[in-house]
Amino acid sequence: RALDERRLALAIEEIEREFSDRNEHLVQGALASLGLYLGPIDGARGELTRKAIQRFQYNLVEDNPDLTEEEKRDGMTGELTPAQTVALIGAAADVNHPQSQYIFGVMHAEGIGVPVNGKRAVKWLNKSAAYGYPLGHYALGQYYREGIWGEDPIPPSRTEAAHHFGQAAALGYRPARKALEELYEGVKLACRLYN
Repeated sequence: RALDERRLALAIEEIEREFSDRNEHLVQGALASLGLYLGPIDGARGELTRKAIQRFQYNLVEDNPDLTEEEKRDGMTGELTPAQTVALIGAAADVNHPQSQYIFGVMHAEGIGVPVNGKRAVKWLNKSAAYGYPLGHYALGQYYREGIWGEDPIPPSRTEAAHHFGQAAALGYRPARKALEELYEGVKLACRLYN
């Protein structure tokens, strides 16, 4: 169990690094979307962030009849466990926070803290992309290019991949333009080989 928690923590750190140079940025944004964090989204772990995490931790257990009030308060550490981070991202995704929807989609595509599920991954990534979030489109392009295998798999689709890479590029995400060019080069090569 400890090894699984460590793997989850490392995977979440990797996603946070991809999302922002400052890891706390994602946590603060997710907490703010839930109305628990009222400070500036500055990526710095401060007292406001710890207090917001404590409120979130209490919200997770407040209706648990098996815990005393003291036990509930003892769980308010101000530091998220990997499982609490997954719960936070899921809760923020549920209230239409595009960045959390993107992260939650990637988590479902990669099996980070949740089982791999192609349809759920695409659902969350599409929600993020619908808000004009370029990383949502870019991730959809990547996953449609490669497919997502596991529960409810998503087979590869060059058409969908091209559409989402194009949308991300139009929103100014530069790596999407390169991915789109590589996708077209692959199609041209395949056409030459079959002709």
